[in-house]
Amino acid sequence: MIDIKICGVTTADAIEAAIKHQVKYIGLVFYSPSPRSIKPEDAAKLIAPYIGEIEFVGLFVNASDEKITNTLDQVKLDMIQLHGCETPERVREIKAMSGLPIIKAFPIESKKSLHKIPSYYKDVEWFLFDAKPGPNINKMTGGMGRTFDWSLLEGYQSPRPWMLAGGLNKDNVPDALLMLRPNVVDLSSGLETAPGIKCPQKIKEFIETIKQTHYD
Repeated sequence: MIDIKICGVTTADAIEAAIKHQVKYIGLVFYSPSPRSIKPEDAAKLIAPYIGEIEFVGLFVNASDEKITNTLDQVKLDMIQLHGCETPERVREIKAMSGLPIIKAFPIESKKSLHKIPSYYKDVEWFLFDAKPGPNINKMTGGMGRTFDWSLLEGYQSPRPWMLAGGLNKDNVPDALLMLRPNVVDLSSGLETAPGIKCPQKIKEFIETIKQTHYD
């Protein structure tokens, strides 16, 4: 079965549902403009009972060294996701500073969106492709419930594994899997009853849909 990442988690019941249904990654958002943002001290308490049972990814957006190190001092993360405009040089700095694998997110708007990716090959373990924020969405990156034109990624070949995000839910994920065959699907708003509040029943239904989608 394809691996799954649930991003923007803020509650223990969502983590427990994810573990129960063999989700591989949980994303914690350390970006205050997001409605799914969580403070490092709260994240540390939230994930403490589940360390070693699932991998925790910390999402940062154009964060300072101080922001990242302060978070890492408190929260035991397995990976870092960079969801801003971080240059390859900045990614390299963060990787050296944290000692953690890096996921670099890219908003996909056209084929040109893929042109900058090769410059990140040396310093990134994973790529994540997401929808570009709309013009009326202020300071939001990800978790918007917006899909993008998946055909832009058809035939895409990468030396790094990659994750597909952007408005995925149990109704559209079979089409995404059959068209693109990503290594991981990344869910956020499609599993929520409110921003940041993941629904265990929706997690269960999504996993069941994935299991019924045969694309190998």
